[in-house]
Amino acid sequence: MPTSDAPFGYWITVNRMNAGGRYAQVLHYRSGTRYGDGNQLAAIDSEMPETLRRLKLWQPGQPLPLPDRACPKPRLIAQVLWCIDPPASAPR
Repeated sequence: MPTSDAPFGYWITVNRMNAGGRYAQVLHYRSGTRYGDGNQLAAIDSEMPETLRRLKLWQPGQPLPLPDRACPKPRLIAQVLWCIDPPASAPR
């Protein structure tokens, strides 16, 4: 869900099942992805490298976690995955 204040970022929340069979929040952060930033990836795909990094499941230097669809020029810009050149006005 987008935040209510511009530039309309998203809150990323990850819950994990604990030993008792209940889900508990293990991660919560404001996304680097912004609504209308020109990135053609869904927020979940553009945020995946940062989410996995914060969960200690991926680190820079390893192959980027890519979406299922084609990603011709994958790269991280400000911790956000882009598959195309960002617009000139996109955050860097």
